[in-house]
Amino acid sequence: MEKPNPSNADAHASRRAGTPAGFTLIELVTTMALLLLIVMSTAPSFAAIVERSRLRTVVERLRADITLTHTEALLRHRTVVLSFHRSEDGQEWCYGLSLADRCDCRIASGPGACELDEGVSTRVTGADSPGVRSAALPFALNGGRLIVPGARPTLTAGSARFASAHGQAEVRVASTGRVRLCSPAGDQRLVSLEPC
Repeated sequence: MEKPNPSNADAHASRRAGTPAGFTLIELVTTMALLLLIVMSTAPSFAAIVERSRLRTVVERLRADITLTHTEALLRHRTVVLSFHRSEDGQEWCYGLSLADRCDCRIASGPGACELDEGVSTRVTGADSPGVRSAALPFALNGGRLIVPGARPTLTAGSARFASAHGQAEVRVASTGRVRLCSPAGDQRLVSLEPC
């Protein structure tokens, strides 16, 4: 006589005894409730990660645009200006590049708009990064402008600080042209940036 396989024998015995195979409704509901609890507990931390990422993106983009301002001034042998605008509370902010002494980054095109070439907008607005605000008028000592003369490749020293509910980051510019990113020490520090 053949020896029965224990796993098959157990399965057949439970079916014969009248016990249904599978999960009960209570087991399924309990499992779903636990999964929902786990997902809900991670949602706030995920939102913080997204906000920190937006903040880092803003300062990295500004660093790249400062480098672009410097490069354009050298290539064109003309002064290029990076103009900033900030609302009182810092929620609305923008900046743009221009060959003019000042441009208005609040308008997309037309007279006074931030353009390096006719019809090519060079502006960045805070609307692209919800939750990120300008902590202070960038380059306030120079009227909210970073001026790069084409004749001599130096930058106006200054800084721009941005903040969100979960961090702060700063772009610092030295007159030598060095641009660096940092984050103030404390609770609002972005770990991925060096401390200011």
